[in-house]
Amino acid sequence: MKSVQRLLAMAFALCAWAAAPAFADDDPAAAALEKEANTTVDQAFKDFEAKKYREAAQGFLRAYEMTGGKFPKQLRNAAKAYTTGALYEEAVQVWERLTNLPRADEAVRREAKEQLAAVRGQWSEQLKGQGDAAHKGKQSRAAADAYVRAFRASGRSRGDVLQLAAKDYEAAKRLDDAHLAWTLLERLPGVDATLAKTAREQGARVLDATRGHASANQGLDKLAAGQFADAAGQLLAAFDATRERTHLRLAAHCLEAAEQFDQALATWSRYELHDPTSLLGTDEARARQKALRRTKLKNEAKAAAAASNHAAAGEAWLAMYDVSQERDVAALREAAQAFEQAGATERAVGLWQRLADSPYASDAERAAAVERKAEAGKVRPKPVVVVAVEKPADPGVAVSKGPTVPQPPAPAPVGERMCTACWALVGGGAAVLLGSGTLVYLARDDQSLLLTAVQSKDSDGRIVGITHQEAVSRQERNFTLNSLGVAGTVGGLAAVAGGVLLKLVSGPGASTSRVEPVIELGPGGLVVGARY
Repeated sequence: MKSVQRLLAMAFALCAWAAAPAFADDDPAAAALEKEANTTVDQAFKDFEAKKYREAAQGFLRAYEMTGGKFPKQLRNAAKAYTTGALYEEAVQVWERLTNLPRADEAVRREAKEQLAAVRGQWSEQLKGQGDAAHKGKQSRAAADAYVRAFRASGRSRGDVLQLAAKDYEAAKRLDDAHLAWTLLERLPGVDATLAKTAREQGARVLDATRGHASANQGLDKLAAGQFADAAGQLLAAFDATRERTHLRLAAHCLEAAEQFDQALATWSRYELHDPTSLLGTDEARARQKALRRTKLKNEAKAAAAASNHAAAGEAWLAMYDVSQERDVAALREAAQAFEQAGATERAVGLWQRLADSPYASDAERAAAVERKAEAGKVRPKPVVVVAVEKPADPGVAVSKGPTVPQPPAPAPVGERMCTACWALVGGGAAVLLGSGTLVYLARDDQSLLLTAVQSKDSDGRIVGITHQEAVSRQERNFTLNSLGVAGTVGGLAAVAGGVLLKLVSGPGASTSRVEPVIELGPGGLVVGARY
């Protein structure tokens, strides 16, 4: 069966040579890699059955990478293995990756979202249990940190664990972390109004505990009055004197409010480095630095665009996209448009492709990016050079006779030239249709045999009619042959239709007609038309 399929595929390629590029021989390196990937998958299933869930998940991930990400279900297998083994952190990472994967079908993405929510709940509860144990042991700092991790694991949705963290941070005399926890709880989306009020009151109480130094008192008063620039100066002086980290964080917020972005960035960096062990503080500092960089880059991009410096605007938008860790598709779109306006066509085309491939773009945004890429990448026709025709010599003026220039033979009539092309296209198209139909038939026939084989199972429900590796190999081969056959059928029909059209336009009288048929290779393929 395999040798017959290979011979027919080669024959089909030869028949289609005139209408499409020839099919390349199999790549030995790719075949070896595919074999290795199949072996890796087989071993991963064995590890799963042996309850070696981490090893199984890692095997599925390796197979996914080996095949260039062609099989999203290997990611699903990896996520399932991590989840079954209660390896929730790793499971969340893989489920998150799968929820936005363009190659995964809608059913897989929907399952990934459902599993992600469930696994987040399990992981969060696991970490809360660790916090409860530390709290009972009077380890307030450890308990608070565990509760913060539970808050993170839940997707930052659990207010109950954030409240527990705030209380334990207070018990551990970490006023900055406690105040930040109460502030986050107050602003948490969907939080109960009563709990939000409690968080606001508790946060104000903790903030009052940071008073005492003259600069701190003045800074907090000016902050309440909205005098942000003056408040920042006083709070920075208070931090230098007392080393109370809360004052440094509030100073950074004041500098942002005063639109002193460079100073704010420097202060947030100082805040982060002052105590890198603070979980909430580190999260806050990094989030604010990212937001400030985005704001600065956005302002730079707009200013460059206003000055018609579109290349600089594109660089700023692209940097803004990078700061967002490739999540801000709006910035990527702006960058592509800016490079188009700057005349950097290749750069723009590449960015439109990145947008089309982005897992964070909507289906509509990806479709629009594909259209913009095609438009930006169009090859503009070269201007037609018009050569002036010399007028015939005036009969009344004597013309000196020079050597006679041999004239080329008159070309064959247009109708005859077009007729030859007609039969070439019709004949080639018919040959392609024959080969394509054969490929489709063989692929579907072998697929039926394969389905019969996988239905043969032993008493334990295991497939005995065929090995996993052989099933995967045959499935891929049948898919490839069927795809080639369908593509060849479409190409063959197009060739036959083109031949018939040429025959019609090259009928009697074509040699004297002012309409000349045209066949040329355009950016989208074979173009059949007429020139007037």
